[in-house]
Amino acid sequence: MAYTQGTVLKHQFVWYAKISSTDEFVQINKGFTDFNGTLNPTTDTTQYIGESTKTTTTTAYEPALSFTAERYCGDEFNDYLYECARDQVLNAQVYQIVRVDLTDPGSSENVYNAVAAKYNVSIDNYDTGAPGEKTGFSGSLTQEGGTFVSGTFNVSTKTFTPAQ
Repeated sequence: MAYTQGTVLKHQFVWYAKISSTDEFVQINKGFTDFNGTLNPTTDTTQYIGESTKTTTTTAYEPALSFTAERYCGDEFNDYLYECARDQVLNAQVYQIVRVDLTDPGSSENVYNAVAAKYNVSIDNYDTGAPGEKTGFSGSLTQEGGTFVSGTFNVSTKTFTPAQ
């Protein structure tokens, strides 16, 4: 790892989505005002007979991305999630979401270390907002088990390459 120095700002993590296996990656940006990752760990706690404190072991993660978005027509990812909400689509998925770390450059120009996974769509609220204000929607994207992979992402060609 050869991280750049200094405080890391939110915009230095760039998110890209590929809605289906045949789509190209699009940047998750327009309309999204909040986009946060949580690991949601599952733990197991045991207290052994010869110890006065308990030992906790992390046994699994249930990663999710929570989001809040303004409705921004014409942005492919925003349109897709809004349509999932509007049409009450069950079992909607995003083929791949990539988190690109712009503070962690790869081995060549425009290439950065990244992680990718497949996600399931879950919309909590839509058509939010008061009269005269922007309308929006919110929800979460839950990672599908076993799809997490590390690799690199070329921000010029919008190509994800899994690590060897």
